[in-house]
Amino acid sequence: MPNKISFIISTYDGLPLLKKNLPAVISEARNGDEILITEDAGPDLTVAYFRAKYNLELAAETDQYRLWRKEKSPLSSEKKLTLTGIENKNKLRFGANNNQAGALALHPLVFILNNDSDPQ
Repeated sequence: MPNKISFIISTYDGLPLLKKNLPAVISEARNGDEILITEDAGPDLTVAYFRAKYNLELAAETDQYRLWRKEKSPLSSEKKLTLTGIENKNKLRFGANNNQAGALALHPLVFILNNDSDPQ
């Protein structure tokens, strides 16, 4: 069985790009993979959108971030993915944001995408 992957998409004020490119990431992910959106304290409420769209539940909160997570089938298929959103309370910048997301990811194999990436 192939290793499961945590896809990390770090964003700052990137909701329009996420709306455009997330469906392609979801369709390319395999059963059991995780898609993790990490918002770098941006003003556009990217994780709030992601959380509401996929009905994510609060899984952890610290003085640095809120972590939202849910296992579900985002497309009407048999594939189950874990969807995770991290809302950072302070701006970390790109590198630290991805490092934090990697530490919170469910799987040791991570694939980092820019929010303007289309995996197809």
